[in-house]
Amino acid sequence: MLKSQLWSVSQASIGIVQWIGIAILFGPTILERTGSGLLVGQAMLILGLSGLVAPMLGGLADKFHAHRPMLRFALLCHISALALLLYPAQCDSYYWLIALLFGLGSNLLFVLNPTFAVKLNPNSSDKAKSLKLLFQLQMLGVVIAGSVVGLMDRLDYSTNLQISALLILDICCFTILCLNPPAPLPCHRSEADTHENATHGRTWLLWLTFIFTTFISMFVGSNMVEMGPLIINKGFSIELSNSAFGMALSALVTIFALVPAGKWMERHGSIGLWLLTVLINLIVGVSIWAMFGHSLLSLLPMSLIIFSIINGAWNDISLAALADELSPMTPAATQGLVAAAISLGFAIGTFIVGWLFELNAVAHVMAFLAISGVVLGVLGAIVWLLYRKQSAL
Repeated sequence: MLKSQLWSVSQASIGIVQWIGIAILFGPTILERTGSGLLVGQAMLILGLSGLVAPMLGGLADKFHAHRPMLRFALLCHISALALLLYPAQCDSYYWLIALLFGLGSNLLFVLNPTFAVKLNPNSSDKAKSLKLLFQLQMLGVVIAGSVVGLMDRLDYSTNLQISALLILDICCFTILCLNPPAPLPCHRSEADTHENATHGRTWLLWLTFIFTTFISMFVGSNMVEMGPLIINKGFSIELSNSAFGMALSALVTIFALVPAGKWMERHGSIGLWLLTVLINLIVGVSIWAMFGHSLLSLLPMSLIIFSIINGAWNDISLAALADELSPMTPAATQGLVAAAISLGFAIGTFIVGWLFELNAVAHVMAFLAISGVVLGVLGAIVWLLYRKQSAL
């Protein structure tokens, strides 16, 4: 990694905090201290809905050219949330504040880091390499944090010590960022340029269809990653350990899976890789529905979760590049709207599946995944047709 790319290490904070800190420690810690499952749900809802402010945050960064200060602020949000989590409070609003800080930090990183990756690299090949590195470092954060927390858990270290370990890792990311900040972004396109792009190359119809497709894709992708262990447990009676070690192993596989995806993008552009992720989500959604009710090797349903984790990483790098190509908006506002679509799709999609499980309607969960996959496939085809029409202009 070049010194000029060291700022990308900030993306590892997503792996440390979002994948391990929140997924493994945050909910169980609240439950252990307060005994309130409702409070856990409220905190997770705040986390999901915080993504709705991402377009506004991106717009502010563009308007005031505050991308670099806001990137540092994002890591400070993560660090503050972990530090506050060390105190065993009983007050609901205390954990709401922590959830808000987690959400703000993660969404700012999801908005700003891809913006730096695509805007500091006008060459499409360099852009693909930068995005690949970004999400490999995110997964490396998962591997390191997951291994540390898993080992500490095996050695019976307290939850607070595990949180402290994540806090130290995140402070290291912040220090590297402060010592090696990204280069300033070039000024965003002028109003005249924006108007020209919107009318001649970048239509709102294609852009908004793409955003809606991203929203729907979370109904399959997020559920198979975040709710996957529960889905295959309820549907196929397969016990999966949702441990930190499991997260670390999945992330390690994904790091290597990003290499061919990055090379594909370098040669063929982002649209082809993005369409492949749409197709994989379609296949996963229909396949788990088709498998339901049959006696199968446990490896088959489990493989769908692994494919979904890898596909999610491929989706991350293609989404950022394709959004920059299609959007008539300013750079960070573009990534902000993408982040909002992802967050809203995640919140609604996982809520629907959780609600169906509450009703013990497992067959309906499988049908929901299949229908979502088919709708996603249709929307992906529409985006492709609009893209070809736009490219021909």
